[in-house]
Amino acid sequence: MLDIQYAHYWTKEGRYTDLGLIFGLSVGYAQSALQTDYDSTAFRKDDVDYTVVARGIQETDRSFQLEVPLLFSIVDRGGFFMNIGPKFMMPFYTPYVQTVDEANTHIMAYIPETGITLIDNPVTGQYTGQQPSVDNGIMFTMNVMATIELGCEWVLNSGNSLGLGAYANYSLFNTFSNTPSTEGLFKLTPATDYDKAHLDVLSATRTYADKLGYFDVGLKLAYHVNFPKKRHKKDAKLL
Repeated sequence: MLDIQYAHYWTKEGRYTDLGLIFGLSVGYAQSALQTDYDSTAFRKDDVDYTVVARGIQETDRSFQLEVPLLFSIVDRGGFFMNIGPKFMMPFYTPYVQTVDEANTHIMAYIPETGITLIDNPVTGQYTGQQPSVDNGIMFTMNVMATIELGCEWVLNSGNSLGLGAYANYSLFNTFSNTPSTEGLFKLTPATDYDKAHLDVLSATRTYADKLGYFDVGLKLAYHVNFPKKRHKKDAKLL
């Protein structure tokens, strides 16, 4: 994540700790992945019992996002700082990619009427190849995160400071919320007079995930450009 922030501190002579308020704009990138193995899941369609065996279904959800922090800050004369408050997170691009190990995905169809089992048959059901997609596997929405930052800064000869610390973000709301599908992970389209049967792999996050949160921790390196306040001495005769 890259961000630019402005902090204003209220200082007081003789007070060891200064209080401040920080706001700014951040651009970040987040990624989560889900590995699914689907084993012998049977379902019935058109009087045929289907069993699917699949390995290596990989889903990756990515999110490029804007974050607007509004943090309360405490800094002491020794350079220790603590920032705490909300961050408003707004995704603006969320590409989704899914890959399936085609060699290890098989469709077995058992026809009770005849007692015959067909494997990867175009008429009863056949996997049609991996389903990569740039569409959203899930729909990200604006979120509010609780943020805390702890660290220390050192004053440089230039008068500016170099800061190093750790941070943690925790979403107060669901990153996304879906209505779980009742179709299962696989969607079978029966054969017609014009087309063969085929099997598609649905998104596991969209199919099964009802709620998902967001939590991350990391290190923060910052360069602080300091603008010292000008102190104006008031003339006592004018008061």
